[in-house]
Amino acid sequence: MTLRLNYSIELALDSFADINQLYFIHADNLLRCGRVLPTGDHHHAPSIDIASAERDVKKYILVASVSPLALAASVAFAAGASASATSTAAAAVEVACGQAAATVGTSLGEGQSLSAEQLGNAKTIYDVGVKLGLPPFGEEIAIATAMQESGLINLITATNYDSLGLFQQRPSQGWGTPAELTDPTYAAKAFYNTLSEVSGWQQLPLTVAAQDVQHSAYPDAYAKWESLASSLVASFGGGTVGSQCR
Repeated sequence: MTLRLNYSIELALDSFADINQLYFIHADNLLRCGRVLPTGDHHHAPSIDIASAERDVKKYILVASVSPLALAASVAFAAGASASATSTAAAAVEVACGQAAATVGTSLGEGQSLSAEQLGNAKTIYDVGVKLGLPPFGEEIAIATAMQESGLINLITATNYDSLGLFQQRPSQGWGTPAELTDPTYAAKAFYNTLSEVSGWQQLPLTVAAQDVQHSAYPDAYAKWESLASSLVASFGGGTVGSQCR
């Protein structure tokens, strides 16, 4: 009985250690993703209550020491707690890192949804970034920037000074000719080339990196498209870990 009890305790404590490990893996992934999600954010997976899990494990160990029948229950609880923690942590990392797919019809808010034209332009931006060998975060920055600047529509007529194309780049500022800037592939490459010159851009928040390229009058506006851009990059990448996990 003593040997079986010790084995039960070891299993339960091992499970508790697994829960702690998963918790810190989850926290580390959120930090690497550059996201600090507020409580109640719909992207935020349920948190793991470590203190509660510890109390429950100890409770089941105590019961097991009194009743041989409870021994199996304590082992089952330990296995179940570990499996549940694994599932929760995996779901949290998946959502935090932008796994959700974005397709035609994805809501953009305010009654708007993603069109085939917008999706096609986002895919072009993504493809250019991949060909240049940039990490997924680069494509996310570019897509979020184009969404804010042009709504991912290739604007061939200037409406703000001489700004043109997906990124509203200006010929007068040396970005290229009007014909070049209204070519989505050229415009995306020009954006990436400038982004690559920003020191430490991969460690910057998306909105800061975008602003260092664009020099917009509204530097914080890019942030609202971060989730959409992450989802698009995840979709184009075949459902792999999203661009925020860099």
